[in-house]
Amino acid sequence: MFDIGVLITGNYTSGNFIPGVITITKPKPGGLIAGSTLLCNSNSAGYVKGFGRSNLNFSVEYGMKGKSVSNPKGKVSLLVASHNKPDGTVDKRVHWYSIKSNAIASLDFTTLTNSATFSGKANISEIDLITGTSTPVDGNCMMVLDLKDIDLSGKFNFIDLAGITIQRNGGGLWYSNNWVNTKNEMAQICGGDITVTGTRSETGNDKRYAISEISPIIEKADLHVYPNPFSDKLRFEFLSPTDTYARILLYDISGSLIQTIFDNEVKAGVNYHVDFVPSNISNGMYIYRLIIGTKVLNGKVIYTK
Repeated sequence: MFDIGVLITGNYTSGNFIPGVITITKPKPGGLIAGSTLLCNSNSAGYVKGFGRSNLNFSVEYGMKGKSVSNPKGKVSLLVASHNKPDGTVDKRVHWYSIKSNAIASLDFTTLTNSATFSGKANISEIDLITGTSTPVDGNCMMVLDLKDIDLSGKFNFIDLAGITIQRNGGGLWYSNNWVNTKNEMAQICGGDITVTGTRSETGNDKRYAISEISPIIEKADLHVYPNPFSDKLRFEFLSPTDTYARILLYDISGSLIQTIFDNEVKAGVNYHVDFVPSNISNGMYIYRLIIGTKVLNGKVIYTK
């Protein structure tokens, strides 16, 4: 992924210098997400909700060490035009916000549907396109990016799906491209292309999996998962220490994503509970992942019919 900028000079002049990205990809053993797309912002929400089109660029991949998959590496960047100041109040002028990932929590693939979910930390800055100066707004915010590669031709299209949320450290939402009711949902892009490949081995065998680069344990986390072993249902009860965003994901032992059990904003000091009801899964061990803000907690449960 290469940052580029085009400045018209000579007989033509331009007052704006707008950064962009060129993404060049090829099939990558271990899997990757890559693309350069425009987000429509028809249902955008948040303190810096967008208008017009937002420019989303990403390139994150798993490397290979022999036949083993290494931790994911890469970047996600987002350029948002907003009528809002950082405090969420409406301003008469256009504000430009640059949001860039700085650490990866997880990259999960579901190759049967050509889908992927990226989560990690991100910094947000307001940029002046005239002077090129950048003013920090917030750091280490929770970023979640959901992708689905519909058009597999690799050509420019309008049918691939993308959804992205950036959470504020102080609680609430910085940005969502398609907020529906209480959560962000993927929406068709307004031009570009998304590539999702989940090839785990050099022989080309596809498999869904998830690997975490940063997995700090949540100290004194108020999380209860029961019963274990379980048969009819599995209950998750948790309490978040801060206003943030939370996800609960369940995987089989090979790393295939079984279900997203919880995906929503949470308030500090509020008890939450959600049930997983098994359907068409086999006896055995499963892995759950609780993501609260930028913290990740993994655990094991046993399913018996």
